[in-house]
Amino acid sequence: MESRTISVNGLRVHYLSGGSEQSPAVVLLHGYGMSASVYQRLGDLLSTDRRVIIPDLPGFGRSGKVKRASFWRFAFLLNAFLGEIGISRATLVAHSMGGGVAIEFARLFPEKVGKLILVDSVGAPVKRSTLGWAFAAVRKTWRSLYRPRAAMKIVATFVLNCLRRPIWMLKTFRMTVESDLLGTLRQIDVETHVVWAESDEYFPLQACAMICSEIQIKSTIIEGEGHDWMILQPVEASRVIRSLI
Repeated sequence: MESRTISVNGLRVHYLSGGSEQSPAVVLLHGYGMSASVYQRLGDLLSTDRRVIIPDLPGFGRSGKVKRASFWRFAFLLNAFLGEIGISRATLVAHSMGGGVAIEFARLFPEKVGKLILVDSVGAPVKRSTLGWAFAAVRKTWRSLYRPRAAMKIVATFVLNCLRRPIWMLKTFRMTVESDLLGTLRQIDVETHVVWAESDEYFPLQACAMICSEIQIKSTIIEGEGHDWMILQPVEASRVIRSLI
């Protein structure tokens, strides 16, 4: 994957790019507190026969931030960004917070979405206190230690984002954990797939069931894994994604 940066509507957007520009496009949207870099290995695997784009979402990684944090603002910026790099239609693979961006994008620009693949995504409301979310983060980190290098990269990326933009991290945290996009999902007319970790520490299987019920589809369950499985198990993630695209 190649690191690139462009200006979109006056905003710096950093992204990773791989594969041939003549191949079908896959756009991978990262989760809360992350950046494109933690998905680089997955991007490498997918780019053997796809054009893969992994942007740093606004305010994360090396991208600039928009004035206010909202999924629809992120979606409009994503649309402008894809236009700048010449992508008119793509499969969206969206993890965690990135799912909120992808859901809004699919609602606003359905003609530009080939397929929508939501992976352990925001969407259904999850009632939990701030302390509860903190404990869930600890459990998630502990579970990931079987892949220590990847786990440390996840933690380092999160900490760096916090140090760079602490207020933005707080705002996007609220945006993520307070989201209820079930109504938005009902408005989407795009082929959608839902992939979920059996033991997701953030969004339990009940959230997956609520999303699937809204759009009347069955989910793909990844047994024995937690919320960050797509980062920790890139080979398995690439296999699952390929089976859906």
